[in-house]
Amino acid sequence: DSILQGLRLRVFFYFLKLLLHFNCKFVVAQRKVNRTNGSLQRIQRAQDRLQKMKKEIFWRNLNRIDERMLQSYSQTQRQFKNNQEACEQAKQRIAKFEKLLASLQENLEQSAVTLKVLRQEKANQATIAEQRKQYEQRLADLNRRLKQYRQQQQRLAELEEQATAVAERLAELETQRQVLKQQHLQPLLTKLATQAAELTELTDVVTEVDPNVLVKKLATYVHEQQRAYQRYQDDERAKQHVSQDVQIVTDMRHELDDRIDQHASGALQTRVRKDLHQDNQEVHDAGAAKMNTEFQRLLGHQQELLQAHADLKASLAAPDRLHDLAEQRQQLADVLAKLVAGDQERKRQTEKQSDLIGRIQEVQSDMEPNFDEDQVIAEIDDVQQRHDALIVDLKIDDKIEQAEIAQQKLSNQQQEFTSQRAIAEGEIKTKTDFMTQQEQALVAFNQRIEAALQTLAPYQPDQVHLTTVEAVLAFVQQHGSEVRNSRFEDLTSQISKLIHRNDQDGIDRNALDTVFEERGHTAEASAMRQQRSVIENELNVVAFGINQAIVLMKTDEAHVAQALEVLQSGNDAAQTYYLSSAITIISKQYDLIDSYNQMLSEGVSREQSIKLKVALTPASVSAKVIEEARNSQLATRPALEAEIKNRLRKLASDLTVADDDEAFMQKAQDMLDTRQWSDFKVLIKRRQSDENHYEEVDDKFVQSGGSGAEKAQAMVLPLLLVPKMVLRQASLTDAPYLVMFDEFADKLDPETAKSFAKTIDRFGFNFIATMPGGAQNKILADRVDNIAYEVIAPQNENDNQFHLNHVREALVWGATHESVS
Repeated sequence: DSILQGLRLRVFFYFLKLLLHFNCKFVVAQRKVNRTNGSLQRIQRAQDRLQKMKKEIFWRNLNRIDERMLQSYSQTQRQFKNNQEACEQAKQRIAKFEKLLASLQENLEQSAVTLKVLRQEKANQATIAEQRKQYEQRLADLNRRLKQYRQQQQRLAELEEQATAVAERLAELETQRQVLKQQHLQPLLTKLATQAAELTELTDVVTEVDPNVLVKKLATYVHEQQRAYQRYQDDERAKQHVSQDVQIVTDMRHELDDRIDQHASGALQTRVRKDLHQDNQEVHDAGAAKMNTEFQRLLGHQQELLQAHADLKASLAAPDRLHDLAEQRQQLADVLAKLVAGDQERKRQTEKQSDLIGRIQEVQSDMEPNFDEDQVIAEIDDVQQRHDALIVDLKIDDKIEQAEIAQQKLSNQQQEFTSQRAIAEGEIKTKTDFMTQQEQALVAFNQRIEAALQTLAPYQPDQVHLTTVEAVLAFVQQHGSEVRNSRFEDLTSQISKLIHRNDQDGIDRNALDTVFEERGHTAEASAMRQQRSVIENELNVVAFGINQAIVLMKTDEAHVAQALEVLQSGNDAAQTYYLSSAITIISKQYDLIDSYNQMLSEGVSREQSIKLKVALTPASVSAKVIEEARNSQLATRPALEAEIKNRLRKLASDLTVADDDEAFMQKAQDMLDTRQWSDFKVLIKRRQSDENHYEEVDDKFVQSGGSGAEKAQAMVLPLLLVPKMVLRQASLTDAPYLVMFDEFADKLDPETAKSFAKTIDRFGFNFIATMPGGAQNKILADRVDNIAYEVIAPQNENDNQFHLNHVREALVWGATHESVS
């Protein structure tokens, strides 16, 4: 791809002499349009910033007024109205309580008369009630004694029944204890004593009197006997292994003697054989002796075990003896555990029996002596009859109580209504005092808000005129969300950013202070830089007249727009000239393609069947634009004119180059150079392809696996085309048609190199080429005269002096003058 790019640059070298550059005056005019348009854009953006600043100041200060003043004003106003309503309601309650108190006084007097009559009736029945009370007390005492006597009788029966059950359980436990001793414990002890005959260690164990201690000693005895038995058996097995090893060593000695006799059977080896037999016997006897020592050690350890444990021989003689003793010890432990459990149970039952006897005696001592149940029942019936004969109005107390409650209720209501009337009167006084303070606070808030609105007046939007508290309250309520979201705390930062905010390059091309200074409004620019915002009447505003600043920018916008219109109208002639130049340049570009293709056809022989041609295709413009530029018969060219106007409009409105002449000129070159509107392509037809099937020579073609000749032709012909085009413009007849190649035919096969040389000759060129030694046979081409020179390096190369190479003619061969069809 880099080779193709270089090729395109070389082809365009010829175009440079044919193409017309932009008119200098036209570019300068476009530059003025671009600058004026940039000024106009900055003025318009300055107006946008001022309008945004005005909006930010209005809404964020309105947020300040709402938070600091309106909310408090509204809250105070609501409290004032609430206090007014509370006073009115309190007055209504006072009137209501006075009516209720008058009615309650009449009801209290009537209730006092009723209560007096009921109390007299109660005094008349006091005697009857006293007698009934005495009978009731007597009945209660008799019933209590009867109930207590019956409960004690029932409790006594239950305790005696429990005592009988405990006595039966004690007898059962004693029987079980005797059975365990006689049928289980005694036979086990007898059996152990029998087994201990003639066994010293076991006899020491079974002679223990206490069975529990005997069980522990027996467990220790069984454990030690089992351990000694196991160690004795381990030594016995080790002795058997040692005996087997001795036998193996003996067998090995005999086998090695046989092999010595077998391998050392010569007459000369008789003495050696005898020594080998001697060595064999000594080595194996020494090994057997060591093994016999280990056998004696094991035997001695077994004797020590027998001496330490006198009963071990009996265990060795009867291996099951220790197992039987272990089972007997477990059975003995089980019997002793049952006896212990029975003794504990008998102890608990004995304690329970003693407790029951004590409780029976306690109940008997608490019972009333000589109590006659039938006589007490008869007395209860008699007292009940006498009590029932006395009749009394049992509801008299309820009636008196109800009358007293009613009277107390009326009295409480009278006190409550009196208290409520006093509370209402006090509430009216308190609310009146609060209302006086709130009226003063509302006046103060009203003054602060109106002063703030006067400060905010220059920043109010069109159609908005907020001068009174009621108007601003209605406006804030209508635009509540926007007011809440406009934070006053960020206003200083917003004003600063809108006046001058650096971008990522550290430059603000649309800074207000810079724009105003450029336009000659130094007072406003100074105010913006020195004191960007000030506090007036608790609001944050700018230090300059924002509406005056907007008027100044609108006036400047009109003047700059008028100047831009004049520049654009004066630039029409230059645009017309550029259009004419573009038509001429584009036409010549495309018209020259045919002559270039004719040159390419001259450099290709017919037998090669490889053809190349070049082409121009629209790149950054549409095919319609190129078509209109090449058609000289057209009166109007709408697509071409629209393309030029669009590029000029983009160039004039590109603010990124408004302040940079070098960047503007580069942008103008990129957009207005018609040579950039088309792409130059080299096309090739392969040998095996159809006559009209051409491929573009690009990276894909190079990587497609084509033949070396195809790739060579695709590169050589376009490269030779460049000097061919240049030399055709030469005015002198002896212009040298000579090209030079470095490392010619390097890495090329002979056929490709030969084709390469023929192509250079057909183009009419002579050429000089450098090649490694012996490579000249690659380019023996028809109709080509060749001279080969050999370059010989000097022999002295390391003496720090300069020596010339030796050049001599090596070979000369001429053309065969082969006919060309």
